[in-house]
Amino acid sequence: MAQPVYKQMLDMKTSLPRKKRGWGRSAGVVGAVLLVALLGGAAAVGLPAATRAQTASDALQFSQRASAVGNARVLGRGGTGRAGIAGTSALYYNPAGLGWMEASAATGALAIIGTGDEARYQVGTRDPTQQSESVSDFGGHLALAYEFPTQRGSLVFAGAYHQVSTFGRTFSFAGRNSSNSVTDTFLPESGEYFIGEDGRPAFPPEEASSLLPFVAYEAGAVGFYPGDEYPFRQAVVPETTVEQRGTVTRDGRTQELNLGAGVEAAPGVMLGGSANVSFGRYRYENEYVEEDVLNENRPGDFSIPLEGGTLRGFDRLTYNERFESNLVGLNLRGGVSAKARPGVRVGTTVETPTFYYVDEEFTQAEITMVFDEGFGGDNTRSYGNLPEDEGVGESKYRVRTPWRLGAGAQISLLPLTGGVVDLTLSADVEFLDWSQLDLDSDAVDLDGPNSPDVFADENFQSVVNTNLGAELRVGGAALRAGFASRPDPIEGEFELDSGETTDASRVAYSLGAGYRFVENVRVNVAWLTARYAQQYRPYASPDSVPGESEGITAPYVDQDITRNRFLVGVRYAF
Repeated sequence: MAQPVYKQMLDMKTSLPRKKRGWGRSAGVVGAVLLVALLGGAAAVGLPAATRAQTASDALQFSQRASAVGNARVLGRGGTGRAGIAGTSALYYNPAGLGWMEASAATGALAIIGTGDEARYQVGTRDPTQQSESVSDFGGHLALAYEFPTQRGSLVFAGAYHQVSTFGRTFSFAGRNSSNSVTDTFLPESGEYFIGEDGRPAFPPEEASSLLPFVAYEAGAVGFYPGDEYPFRQAVVPETTVEQRGTVTRDGRTQELNLGAGVEAAPGVMLGGSANVSFGRYRYENEYVEEDVLNENRPGDFSIPLEGGTLRGFDRLTYNERFESNLVGLNLRGGVSAKARPGVRVGTTVETPTFYYVDEEFTQAEITMVFDEGFGGDNTRSYGNLPEDEGVGESKYRVRTPWRLGAGAQISLLPLTGGVVDLTLSADVEFLDWSQLDLDSDAVDLDGPNSPDVFADENFQSVVNTNLGAELRVGGAALRAGFASRPDPIEGEFELDSGETTDASRVAYSLGAGYRFVENVRVNVAWLTARYAQQYRPYASPDSVPGESEGITAPYVDQDITRNRFLVGVRYAF
């Protein structure tokens, strides 16, 4: 099925869709009290642009987590732990699991993360062009749990640092397009401009959507032709061929600091809870280029009159976007873990929404134009890069993630050789209703018909995440394997260049091993690989173009993404 316009926008940090085109008119205390609490519980510089980076795409980026989080033992088991794993990673999966710990412990791990992105640029019916990129990053885990001396039962306090996601990846694309140009989407719609008393166009500062056309006009990517019925033309003549190429870079991570406890509330029944501070950084940068490689755009086709001379004929355009988000959030997590029968443990968890506060600095648009002919020895014009220019701003907004409800089971098969060999199987499920994802801002009204909330309510769906794991222990050695599934939060599918349809669901596979060198020291290693597909559009595809029979179909980039995580960790019990 064809990808709807809103779906095209979700992985795109470019201009909002435009409807004008062309050279006429265009287009979530330990115990019962805590559990009850858990269950109950932008200004811009120059023209207003606070909504620029406040999209459902941003909220989703901040809210999604890696398929497996924690130390190397949990990673090797595919991220299972909601039944109540006896270890410091219980703070992330089910804090009640702390109650099963038989000794105090400190754990630490170092992660090496490698991400590969295979990108295939597709426009129309042409054969796709393919490029591959890879990046590397580091992460880790650090935790301390203290078993408090008690006369009866168990009481364990713990604190931990977890890296819960990584954003780092990059991809490049290139190809030729004779159907449309990014300059088509720079043209202002009615209401985004007016003609001033001096006969020149002006762009209403109260209209955030006017910012991109304004920057494009100032850079010379859009020309003003007062004699035409629709007085603007894009720099690239429609139906001429341009080479389009770009590089998109993402960087950053989200992390958690956890403080919690687990307590034995009744024989074989553990309760636990944690308070969690989430924080992180997300950086996005896009450099996009169009070039008249066949010289089909002539000096007489397009001109920009300026004081002292005229710039004529499109040659090359560079369009940059950048933003960096710093975020901090709070939530609570609680759970129950119980021994159902010998060798069988079950658990349930609840996690409140995370309330993120996001501070973002961004460049709305930075455009540099090169023309065939200039004056005074200069054929270049830029806008959006200088401190006094419009298009550089700051926004502050809030994101509320969905509630998370989880359950898990763990079965330890009876020792096969007097305790020397044991096999443990585990399974987790987690339910999220992504339509409850919410954004809010004091600077602008986000409740309008095109608000991010509407996108989330209408296009996000409920999902059930699944994790499966196995651990075989032979004396002091252990072997582990796991699987994780993360369905796409967004409804619908997109069509690949091969003609097949897919979505952005993620699957992950893991392997791990551990060895106890001395009684209280164990070393663990794990490897996890996650794979998924995405589709990126350098600019929007308007579904209608005034004066023409149909809208434009912008090029797209199909992506096959592989993220590998290798973790080495040490556990010291005392």
